[in-house]
Amino acid sequence: MLVIGIGNRFRGDDETGLVAAERIRSKARPGVNVALVEKDPSCIIDLWDRSTPFVVIIDACQSDAPAGTIRKMEINKATDLTDFKAPRFFSSHSLGLSEILQLAKTLECLPQRLAIYAIDGKRFSLGEPMSPENQEAAKMVAEQILAELQPLHQIQA
Repeated sequence: MLVIGIGNRFRGDDETGLVAAERIRSKARPGVNVALVEKDPSCIIDLWDRSTPFVVIIDACQSDAPAGTIRKMEINKATDLTDFKAPRFFSSHSLGLSEILQLAKTLECLPQRLAIYAIDGKRFSLGEPMSPENQEAAKMVAEQILAELQPLHQIQA
């Protein structure tokens, strides 16, 4: 399994995915790989291969929902991404997560199963700290993912 946290440590709530992934890294059992993507998120396609059974992506997003709102979306190879309605992921790069997933689908390199945790933020300006709502949401998402991993570890044991 692979957990990918996406974000920018210098842009407030955009750090949320990184904080959650770091928490998972510190508590996960062996066999759970954690990657932090702080640059161009298009590199996430290179982080998994066709044999990766389960990938989790954690990223900040922007919508009308309050800061700290958590959404989980499940995607698999059969998912039709033509009308994929993801929240607007915060990105200071040319490709956002929705476009990256479309590209992976086109290249036929989506993982077997993909879960995306989108966490709404409100602070994205350079130099701002992460909001208390997103600090709490990062903790909650990490704990939820760790809880979901428990049955997977028991099956593999």
